[in-house]
Amino acid sequence: DESIKLNYRLTNGAGVCYHKWLPDIFDLALISLGLAGENEWFQDQSTPFAVRAVLRLTLARPLTDWAEIGLDSFYSPVVNDPADFRIYSEAYLKFKLSELVSFKLSAADEYDSRPLGSVQSNDFGLFTTLALDWGH
Repeated sequence: DESIKLNYRLTNGAGVCYHKWLPDIFDLALISLGLAGENEWFQDQSTPFAVRAVLRLTLARPLTDWAEIGLDSFYSPVVNDPADFRIYSEAYLKFKLSELVSFKLSAADEYDSRPLGSVQSNDFGLFTTLALDWGH
């Protein structure tokens, strides 16, 4: 079904963020709240637009000098229709391989309260990532 094939989604927003709370427990702890305009481009040429609120929680804690555990979650309802929302959560274990390279194992879950067509509302995956760590 061409109407459910998403070519691209662009979400731009602004908001407020509180960093570094719970410093005795987490290396990184942030909570943020904002508004974002979301544009989508589908293969059937439809281009819906929605304004979404975005609530984000990110936590990271070192386990050793070379291992870190973390969580990154987003809750994103449409402002004028809060029953239409998405949730994304990722838990990870990251291993430092060198000063600039790390390896990450992730379990991620995406939920859409109103998926299109025959698309299921929930998507779970296990992922591996090789990352360059600059800017610390």
